[in-house]
Amino acid sequence: MLLVSSRDITERRRAEEALRASEARFDQLAEQSGTVAWEVDAQGLYTYVSHVSEAVWGYHSAELEGRMHFYDLHPEQGREAFKTAAFAVFDRKEPFQNLVNAVERKDGRLVWVSINGLPLLNPDGTLRGYRGGDTDVTERKRAEEALRENEKSLRESQIIAGLGSYVLDILTGSWKSSPVLDEVFGIDDAYERSVEGWIALLHPGDRTIMADYLRNEVIGQGRTF
Repeated sequence: MLLVSSRDITERRRAEEALRASEARFDQLAEQSGTVAWEVDAQGLYTYVSHVSEAVWGYHSAELEGRMHFYDLHPEQGREAFKTAAFAVFDRKEPFQNLVNAVERKDGRLVWVSINGLPLLNPDGTLRGYRGGDTDVTERKRAEEALRENEKSLRESQIIAGLGSYVLDILTGSWKSSPVLDEVFGIDDAYERSVEGWIALLHPGDRTIMADYLRNEVIGQGRTF
C-alpha cells in the first residue's frame, strides 16, 4: 500500500515570496544609500552585519560578526573617548540618533557615517544589545568642510579688504550681515535685523528711496516701513 498525504501551503509560499521581495527591496535601498545594518551585543560585539559593509567599510560581514566590536572600526586616535561615550549611552539604554562619526576602512581610508541605533532589551529590562545602521555621509562631510573653508577664506578676504556683506531674507524680511559690516555700522548681535532696522542704518536722505525700492522691487507691494 502507498499512503500519500498533501497539504495546501499556498499561503505559506506567498508569505515566503513576499518576504523575499521585501528583503530585496530593503537591500536595494540600503545599497543605494550606503547604509550598513548591524546588531551588537551589550559589550558592543557585532552579532550581525549586512553585506553592504563590504562596500562601505571594506570588511566582509564574516570578518566582523563575532570577531570585532563597533569601536574597533573607529580611528585609533580618539577611540577610547568614543568607546567611553558610547557605553555611557549603553548604560542609559538610550537610542543613537544621527551621530556622525569616522570609521577606518580595512584599507586604512577614513569614511564618515551617520549612526542611528535602538536598544534591544531582555524581558527583565536588561540590555541585550543594539540594532541600527551606519549611513555613509563622506561626500556630505567633505562638502561641509569645503563650505567652511570657503566661508573662512571669504571672511579673511573681507577683513583684509575692509569689505562687508549682508543677506536679505525676502520671505521673513530679516537680514544678516558679516562681522566686517557690523563693525562698519557699529552694531552687534542684539541689533534688530528687520527691514526697518536696515533702513534705520542708512543716511536719512536715502531711507525713502531704499524703502520704496524694497517695497516695489524686492519684497512686493503692500508693506509699509
